[in-house]
Amino acid sequence: MSPCLPLVPRGWNTGGLELLGIVRRYVDFFEADIPAPWSIDGADPEFIDRLLDSIVGFTIDIEQIEGVWKLSQNHDRDRQTKVIQKLRATGGNGERQIAELMTERLDECLDE
Repeated sequence: MSPCLPLVPRGWNTGGLELLGIVRRYVDFFEADIPAPWSIDGADPEFIDRLLDSIVGFTIDIEQIEGVWKLSQNHDRDRQTKVIQKLRATGGNGERQIAELMTERLDECLDE
C-alpha cells in the first residue's frame, strides 16, 4: 500500500457493467503477490464510484502486435542492479521473472 495515497490502486490499467466485479477481480489478481495488497473493500465507496465513473470501454481493431521491452535499460548499470534486487525482494513470481529478464539483458550487454 502506498503510504502517501493509501486508497489508490497501483499503476495497472483496465477498462470495460458488471464493472465492480471486474475491477475487484483485477485488483485481487494484480495485488496478490504484493506484501501489503490494496483492496477495494478498504476503500471509501464514494472513491470507488468515482473510479467506476472514469472507466470506459472501447473496441479497437488490431492490425499488428509488436513486443517491446522496458527493463530500465535507459538507466546505468548500478540503478538497474538495484531495481533487480528490489524486484527479487518482493517475492512475487512476476517480479522475479522481470528481474531475470533484466539480469539476462545486463549479461548480454557485458558480452557486447
